[in-house]
Amino acid sequence: MTEPDVAIGEAELNRIGQYVQSHLSEWMDKLGVRPVTDPVTNTHLLERVVRVEEELKARRDYMTVRFDAIDERFNAIDQRFESVNQNTNDRFDAVIRNTNDRFDAVIQNTNDRFEAMNQSINNRFEAMNQSMNDRFEAVNQNMGARFDAVIRNTNDRFEAMNQNISVLKWFVVTSFVVLGAAISLLAVLS
Repeated sequence: MTEPDVAIGEAELNRIGQYVQSHLSEWMDKLGVRPVTDPVTNTHLLERVVRVEEELKARRDYMTVRFDAIDERFNAIDQRFESVNQNTNDRFDAVIRNTNDRFDAVIQNTNDRFEAMNQSINNRFEAMNQSMNDRFEAVNQNMGARFDAVIRNTNDRFEAMNQNISVLKWFVVTSFVVLGAAISLLAVLS
């Protein structure tokens, strides 16, 4: 909430000014403030104020130089931290590269060993497969020769038996013919 504007006239302002002038020395006495009327003291005070201002200016200049020095030190510290940070990053990168190289070498060595082992296993399986094929071929040839021998032996036996049966047939037929002739002769003779 704002206070309403109050218009003060010229007469009222003069009255307020007279009141303040009449009571100003009384108020200053209560506060312990006295106006300086001595020109020497006034000059001393002015000189002292000038010296204080010069000292303040010198302190400001000194503080500015100190702050600039502190800023330079902070910049040097920042550069050192950046250098340490870069050095640390470079070292970590070197360690990572070294570790990667070592892992790559281990992986390559492992791959080479697995490849050699795989080749050795393949060679052994090929040799075993060849040996088994050779043995099966030898067994197959041996069995073929034996079956051929068995078949020839069986054929020879059947052939011999056929000849024996043929001989027996001839003897049976001849026996029947001789027996028939003997029976006929006996019948004729009787």
